[in-house]
Amino acid sequence: MEKKTYNIKGMSCASCAVKIEKALSKTAGVEKAVVNLFTQKATVTGDVKDEDVKKAVESVGYEVEMPHEDMGHTMHRMPSGEMMEGGSHDMHAEHAKLGSAKEIRTLRNKFFFGTVLSIIVLALTYAIYIPLLKTINSQVLNYVMLFLSTPVQIWLGWQFYKG
Repeated sequence: MEKKTYNIKGMSCASCAVKIEKALSKTAGVEKAVVNLFTQKATVTGDVKDEDVKKAVESVGYEVEMPHEDMGHTMHRMPSGEMMEGGSHDMHAEHAKLGSAKEIRTLRNKFFFGTVLSIIVLALTYAIYIPLLKTINSQVLNYVMLFLSTPVQIWLGWQFYKG
């Protein structure tokens, strides 16, 4: 009996974790499956093939990253250029940190972009009280607000709509 841990991408709530856990539990050879939303990991116990785990997770709409075998202690060059001693497990942990940092940076940029556009749209809704904007045709203002709010709804909201 083997115990493997897989990184899962795309989970956003507890029901996502439950859905993946159920799909893994129904997979042939799985004795126990535990999915942790906060660490974005699934731990599978049993005699199961990685391909079967991948199929089960993808069948419910999520991505899975295969576990890496430990290759012993060797020197590895990290993406930052520094050398690190350790097996592939250490490199995998470092890679996961870099992926998480990239996701956080992307979300932060989306937040600021959405905030700026939302403030502009909010100001335009009060155009009749702002002397400079009072003279602009209301239909033109409506189209401008539509143009500015569409990226907020589609690009920023996409991950929530998908979830």
